[in-house]
Amino acid sequence: MQWLKGRGNEPFLLVLSHKAPHDPFLPAPRHRGVFPDAALPEPANFEDSFAAKPAWQRRYVLCGGTAADVAGCPDPPPEVLPPWSWPAREPSRLDYLRTLLALDDSVGSMVSTLETQGLASSTYVVFIGDNGMFLGAHRLGDKRLMYEESIRVPFVIGGGALLASRRTSALVLNIDLAPTLLQLAGVAVPASMQGRSLVGLLRGQAERVRDSFLYEYFSDALIPGVPAILGVRTERWAYVTYPRLPPDEELYDLEADPLELTSLSAVAERAPAKAELRSELGRLLASTGGTPQ
Repeated sequence: MQWLKGRGNEPFLLVLSHKAPHDPFLPAPRHRGVFPDAALPEPANFEDSFAAKPAWQRRYVLCGGTAADVAGCPDPPPEVLPPWSWPAREPSRLDYLRTLLALDDSVGSMVSTLETQGLASSTYVVFIGDNGMFLGAHRLGDKRLMYEESIRVPFVIGGGALLASRRTSALVLNIDLAPTLLQLAGVAVPASMQGRSLVGLLRGQAERVRDSFLYEYFSDALIPGVPAILGVRTERWAYVTYPRLPPDEELYDLEADPLELTSLSAVAERAPAKAELRSELGRLLASTGGTPQ
């Protein structure tokens, strides 16, 4: 805010990145006592049994993903996870929400400063986040996996001549941010950028950006219980593969099963859809220079 108040009249790009809403969650002192009686609602897919899903996922849910967790976990894990009760007062999840309050304060202060400095009407503001935390969805707490709760991120942009309140279901990615900002600034978008400008979408001139996108997760030495992941997401389907575990794969029909509880990978009637998605995954890898991990 001090920088905004002291800047000259030149155009500017200000990036403000908050580390706070990242594990471990430490609320600001003024927010540590909020939500004293809160009971978190149970996610609709908390009781996912992980039946017909990869064995490593059941092991991960039961025991965790560190090397020690994996070494001490039953092998093989049960074919179906037993039910357990929803912890409505889980401390770390409540602290996550308490931590976000300081981020809300910061965003509000920044927008207020733009207004008081007369910059609000001429400045584009983008609110974008890291991969989502599961917060109990699928009985998980971190992210990494290619479920909807993890691959969806906040992406809100406003200002200038953009439409005033419009939501879209188009498939957009965080790599679209750079070409979007360049076009808004009147700068040519380099051909090397894999993202696509969203200006047409933001101005109501288009409804689609892409038909599919590539999901990549590179295995983390700190969490060896989660393997490398390659997948493709379309408007209807999510197809997930594990290059180092070739037999393992998942297929979800997001129209019929938005909670991703039932993998259709082994269902014979879905073989044509799976083959088409596997081909699309190969095309995306080739077009982006990606390689099986």
